[in-house]
Amino acid sequence: SAQRKVTAHARSGADGALDKEQAAMDAAQKKLEANAAQADTLEAAAKAAMRALTSHETELAELRENERYRRLRGQVAEIQKKILDAEAELDAVPQAGDAPSLLADGRKTLAAIQSK
Repeated sequence: SAQRKVTAHARSGADGALDKEQAAMDAAQKKLEANAAQADTLEAAAKAAMRALTSHETELAELRENERYRRLRGQVAEIQKKILDAEAELDAVPQAGDAPSLLADGRKTLAAIQSK
């Protein structure tokens, strides 16, 4: 009878220890799952940040290209004004025989620049 009590008590203690071990394993499993979910969330955030960075880099490149285009348009406008000024000066000097062909060449050059 005493031995049965000792055996029952030992079983109860072993069952309690197994229950605690199972609870610890369950808690560890839940923590692993939470860590995996957090890692997935962080990975998705990192991918989204990379996409945003790429988009911003593309937008910045487009803005730089637009600025370059505006600068070139300004240079073309300056060249056009110089040609118009030269035409006005040449109109005032009727004996400049080569001027019309020089102006024609200038206009061809300007047209080539504008078509780019």
